[in-house]
Amino acid sequence: MTPADQAVRERVVTDFDTTFLLEAGAGTGKTTVLVKRILALVRAGKAPIDRIVAITFTEKAAGELKLRLREEIEAALAAAEGDEASRLGAAAADLERAPVSTIHAFGSALLTERPFEAGLDPGFTVAADVASDRTFDDAWEAWLGERMGEADPVLVRAMACGLKLDALKSAAQRMTAERDILGRETKEPTFSTDSLLDRMRAAVKTITPLKESCQDTTDDAYRSVGDLEADLARAERLDETSREVFLRDLYVLAHKGKQTNWKPKEACKDTKAELKTVKDAQKAWMQDSDSHLAWALRDRLRSFLETYEETKRDRAVVDFQDLLLRSRDVLTESVPVRRYFQG
Repeated sequence: MTPADQAVRERVVTDFDTTFLLEAGAGTGKTTVLVKRILALVRAGKAPIDRIVAITFTEKAAGELKLRLREEIEAALAAAEGDEASRLGAAAADLERAPVSTIHAFGSALLTERPFEAGLDPGFTVAADVASDRTFDDAWEAWLGERMGEADPVLVRAMACGLKLDALKSAAQRMTAERDILGRETKEPTFSTDSLLDRMRAAVKTITPLKESCQDTTDDAYRSVGDLEADLARAERLDETSREVFLRDLYVLAHKGKQTNWKPKEACKDTKAELKTVKDAQKAWMQDSDSHLAWALRDRLRSFLETYEETKRDRAVVDFQDLLLRSRDVLTESVPVRRYFQG
């Protein structure tokens, strides 16, 4: 049965001047089309087999692709003549040298050929999972020890606000794994602990006189005013970090209180309205605090990446991400290297 997309398959195999992106589900023939295109390139003399790069997701897939290529090359060679037979014969002989591999293996081979231009020790090794974890852990311990020894204000602030070191380490691991999409440094977001403090001061100034209108000192709204006064007084005595921690836990009861306990009743309504402004302000302030703390930690963890790079350089090792990033960088930034691999 002829596939509905047969025309597309044939074009992919024969149109060498077009770059294609194929999307298809498992078992639909993507590998078959890829093998046919590679074989067609060789037969037409467009490129020898060792100048065609085929990237697979796993090493197993790379091995299977080479096996498929050998079967197709040998089958075509049996019926070929003249120049085509010579090209296919060379392909059969050179197949094991063909760059059919995972993207990481391809990057490793490229960097091994031109290590100096990539800024690597010629004897570099690729750290496997265990070695890579050990390199990361050693860099982490060195960086964290130095930061804690200097009482880094960002880390002190973060831990005071409840951040656990395990969570910070997890963030560093993710940042390291995704450093290719880290992006540029961003502008520091606006944040001040005093902004909430000013709102509390304004509220206390407004509602403290209204307490006199309450006829029952057990009224919830009356008590909330007293709590806010006490919270404000305590916050003003604290240092900046302790104040932020305290204000992050601030709780304002704004919806309780009986108007029948107040004369005039509007005093109760006005008191609860003012308490609600503080409650809403604290919610918005918390979001600003979180955003600023996240920015500060992300900025600080950039220095960990520097320590991690130094550790790898000292040990002449690269991780799997380096294979991709350094290959990309050396190909895009070095014209001689790019021409070397294109030639």
